[in-house]
Amino acid sequence: MNLICNQVRKMFPVHSVKVLKAEQSIRRELVLIKVHAETPEQRNEIIQISSIFRANIIDVAPASLTIAIIGEEEKVDAIMGLVEKNGILEMVRTGVIALERGAFTLNEDTKVRGEFNYGKNVR
Repeated sequence: MNLICNQVRKMFPVHSVKVLKAEQSIRRELVLIKVHAETPEQRNEIIQISSIFRANIIDVAPASLTIAIIGEEEKVDAIMGLVEKNGILEMVRTGVIALERGAFTLNEDTKVRGEFNYGKNVR
């Protein structure tokens, strides 16, 4: 885990890196899925599945529907499993992003002051 954190810190512009505990964080992923859907039956099924998972249909084309879903990895995997029988034409995943819950915040010591205080006197 330390190796990953060290490599991520080298990337620009990374402000801070911290390994978050699952019970103290909120984790989400954004996924866009373009699904083959030519027939009205296929379209209705995909729309119903999207509705159940609270996903959004963000594009409609003559032969496909594009779904946007934000949620935990398990939710994303579940909807993908249900729509893949229609044929996934394209898919993009952001990867997991996370933020600590409630009173837990990223430690001030991990922040690089200069990057958060542009135009201010930094000591």
